[in-house]
Amino acid sequence: MSTDRDFLDSIQDDYEFPAIQVCIDDEEESDFIQHYSNILDFAKIKRVKFEDPGVKDKIKFTPWKEIFELKDVAEADFEADDSLSYVSYKYIHKYGIIPHNLTIRNEVISGKFYDKFFHKMEVPLDSCHFGHTYSNKKMELDFFYFSMEKMTLFFDGNSSHLLYPREYLNDKESPLYTLLGIIKNYKLPIVVKNKIYVVYRSSNGFQKKSFDVRKRNISISDNYNDDFPEISEDIINKLNDRKKTGLVILHGEPGTGKTTFIRYLASKLKRNIIFISPDMVHHITSPEFIPFLLDNSDSILIIEDAEPALQKRIGDERSGAVSNILNMTDGLLSDCLNISIVATFNTTTKDIDDALLRKGRLLKSYKFDKLSKEKAQALAKKLGKNIEINEPMSLAQIYFYGDDTNGEDFKIRKTGFGFK
Repeated sequence: MSTDRDFLDSIQDDYEFPAIQVCIDDEEESDFIQHYSNILDFAKIKRVKFEDPGVKDKIKFTPWKEIFELKDVAEADFEADDSLSYVSYKYIHKYGIIPHNLTIRNEVISGKFYDKFFHKMEVPLDSCHFGHTYSNKKMELDFFYFSMEKMTLFFDGNSSHLLYPREYLNDKESPLYTLLGIIKNYKLPIVVKNKIYVVYRSSNGFQKKSFDVRKRNISISDNYNDDFPEISEDIINKLNDRKKTGLVILHGEPGTGKTTFIRYLASKLKRNIIFISPDMVHHITSPEFIPFLLDNSDSILIIEDAEPALQKRIGDERSGAVSNILNMTDGLLSDCLNISIVATFNTTTKDIDDALLRKGRLLKSYKFDKLSKEKAQALAKKLGKNIEINEPMSLAQIYFYGDDTNGEDFKIRKTGFGFK
């Protein structure tokens, strides 16, 4: 079987490709259309509820097999290699037209929509095809197809894709606007407090997946030394200022409260937080990482155990990670990304590249120390721990004092985002 590219080449003389004219002011830059479009304005779409009159009459389902059933091994290979192209290919064969495609990113639409759509619309089983993954805690959708009359809603595990004919675009009463009106009720907020997105790499490039951060009603004044409350407020204000970009460095011994403070930040910041785990730090130098950041501009990057990304140059060579961070925080990239970085590590700043510590680029640097003897005693008393403290102690030493540690006075449990 020919590939999708071969197929499209073969039919372009037979079918007219959809074309939409957009008028652009001559003074606007050429990339204007990429950043803003009135062709389909989601903000102006009227909300629709499943229960509204006529909704089930407008969205009609058709048997999935009639369009998307695999005919042979070649089609199976095609679907495995590029599922979206396969869906478009089968759509063209069924309807004789090339559809418009609306991609809805995974972080835009709540997962509740898909379950609600299936049950509320009473989708016939022969009109859908889907797969699940069970992770021992919850069942997640891997993919699905919902086959509707001249519309297909397809989820590939990372994004949803809605294929529809061109005539639906200018008809506000068409099934397209009904479906988008329903989806609008399940649109996620741009910034979700107490939620952090973790970066991972898939066959589709860099992706992010959200996870909830346990709310901690922590008192900064009780849990940190006397100089930190003012610094904490300064960090929060600077990171919430969208007109500023820069680097925040948080360092200190394990157990002194760096990750606890990151959790606290998650509830205070008005921007999305993207967490880069230690095993992903080296990917900062990847050229593919820049498009990912462009798609997630105006965010805060948290880099944990960031020493490899921040260390001084070796000889005359600066590491690729340092160069990228310099550009993201105070270079040309900072203008388009508008991203600030919070880097945490357990060592001192003596091995950090001096350029990262330059005034104007560095928003704040703070070393987390053990609590002073007086602060540690006051916190222990507040926690109901009967301890006589004669020397500075870390938060981990205080909170976990008395645990069974084979004769030790305390133990430090897992740090990072597993810290409890």
